[in-house]
Amino acid sequence: MTETHSAKTASVDYVAVLLQYAEQQGLKAEQLLDSADIDSAMLTVSNSYISTSQYQRLVEQAVVLLDEPALALKLGQRQHLATHGALGYAIMSSSSLEQALQLIRRFICTRNRLIHFNFFLDDHQAVTQIEVKHPIDALYRHCVELAFSSMITVSNSLAGKQHQPCQLTLCYPRPAHHKIYQQLFHTTPQFNAEINEIRLPMAWFKGVNLVGNPLFAQFAQQQCEELLAILDTQNDLQDQVHSLLTHTPGYMPSQEEVAKQLGLSSRSLSRQLAQRNTSFQKILNHQRQKLAMGYLCNRDRSIEEVAYLLGYESPPNFTRAFKRWTGLTPMKYRQQHNNPKK
Repeated sequence: MTETHSAKTASVDYVAVLLQYAEQQGLKAEQLLDSADIDSAMLTVSNSYISTSQYQRLVEQAVVLLDEPALALKLGQRQHLATHGALGYAIMSSSSLEQALQLIRRFICTRNRLIHFNFFLDDHQAVTQIEVKHPIDALYRHCVELAFSSMITVSNSLAGKQHQPCQLTLCYPRPAHHKIYQQLFHTTPQFNAEINEIRLPMAWFKGVNLVGNPLFAQFAQQQCEELLAILDTQNDLQDQVHSLLTHTPGYMPSQEEVAKQLGLSSRSLSRQLAQRNTSFQKILNHQRQKLAMGYLCNRDRSIEEVAYLLGYESPPNFTRAFKRWTGLTPMKYRQQHNNPKK
């Protein structure tokens, strides 16, 4: 599923880790919370979540105010098993590495719905692949760095600190702070790759110490199941609207047409989306922005064709909307994407 900007996305437990780090660097938590429109009271509510847009603003502000481009890598080193809530306890209670990996793949969306994990064993290696469900470059890299850094941290806590070489490939260009990767992962990553993937030797996990408590594992897994059901219910309508907007390239259905396909009146759809702190127009704009960024990466498509595919009556209308979303014209965005800073 693709997440909309207002969908419940990231656990406040991860927000708490970021705020703790920020305060240790002399930055007040309130400053970051206000910039992302996050109520501090949410941090005290069990199993509470912030939206994609709140998470994006929080990350962007933290990187700027802390002047720390490697923020995600450093935060990942602070995310131990307890940080991952019921999922962390389910992992610890697993009877085997394979069972723990399957639990992560199944329930990571109860902690962070912007990423999808895939695990498999290949030639004496444990392989982890990550897909990010978000088009914004800065947040994309943040999610990958955070996930892999946290994974190494958890692995080290279970098996003792390891220094065996691993293989790491990343889809994005080499960042300015690339030397930190060597320190953290003990390898030189391959950037601009086709997939976000880390390969760890199975020898890494020989010392893994899992509790293997079936009763406790069942209880933790049940908690994960309940959280997953709640989140799916809360985000389901937004996902359905989002999906209906992708079915007909070159034509974006109206709110009335989408509501009819969902068996709702237009007014009822508006009311239910408002209860989820979003609107049809917000979802439409987000979908257009995401598609536009993808289309513009293909030089074979003209700006006029992209405007048509997104359902705009004229290229100038598309250009104004795109600049409102990103601060760049479509042409400028295309130039920057195809000539990334090394």
